[in-house]
Amino acid sequence: MSEHTSNHSSFAKLNDVNYPEWTMRMEAHLIRKKLWDGVMEITVETMGRGVDVVEEEYEKKKQKRSTQKMAEARAELVMSVDDGQLAHMRSRDPMEIWQVLADVHKARGLATQLAMKRRFLTAKKRPDQTIQAWVGEVRSMAFRMEEASISVSEQDKILAITLGLPPSFDGVIISLDATPTEQLTLDVVISRLLNDEVRQMSTIPAPSETPAHDPVAAAAMRSEVLPKAKITCFFCDKQGHYKSECPDRAAWEASKTKAAGSANTAIGAMVSLRDEDYDYEAVGELAVNDAW
Repeated sequence: MSEHTSNHSSFAKLNDVNYPEWTMRMEAHLIRKKLWDGVMEITVETMGRGVDVVEEEYEKKKQKRSTQKMAEARAELVMSVDDGQLAHMRSRDPMEIWQVLADVHKARGLATQLAMKRRFLTAKKRPDQTIQAWVGEVRSMAFRMEEASISVSEQDKILAITLGLPPSFDGVIISLDATPTEQLTLDVVISRLLNDEVRQMSTIPAPSETPAHDPVAAAAMRSEVLPKAKITCFFCDKQGHYKSECPDRAAWEASKTKAAGSANTAIGAMVSLRDEDYDYEAVGELAVNDAW
């Protein structure tokens, strides 16, 4: 099991960046263990009562909790966080620990909210990312914003999804602009993007459709498709080898080299005749006679 995974649960431990996901999974985990009553915050929404009785109900609930259940709930919390989070868990009361973690991790302040919104609207789909994964990433960012008390509408999600798409989806985005507002729901947008992704994938040329004007690509494709036994040599027209490996070509080039070497030797012998081998007087006499 991963070092970031609790022995008591199958999800990642709490760290500095995953509080929204962790708190949802941890709540479900404690409910399944029948320990949530020892942790649950007492709020107006939880009790369905007025604000004036919340603190009174809170104290009553704290007093009714079982000491054993509280200890077990605290143990589950402690074992489900990274070491860096242990400083927030000094209390022996799991309800107080839960509240401290919420206060520490929930984003607060205008600057933080603006930064999250900016990141939400400027994120881009990666080239290797599917539409389904991209939509999941946008929804995850929206979830984090909502956990930080930032309102995220369906239109905001549509805007973030479409702004992050590459130019290949411009056609479907233009068609979305022509869709009546009442029909432009998040589900409709996702459905159209998924369909367009399938269309784009179906129009990618197969390897057998490599353009004939690209000889390098065509040769590479043939070498991958044809077994070597069926390759025809361009020099001897025999099968089973390439021109660069042809034994007949190698023998031919060797004979050319040998012939060239013999000719160079003969020429060198003629050039290297010593001056004393010539009869300069006879040569001069012949020159005079030729002149007359």
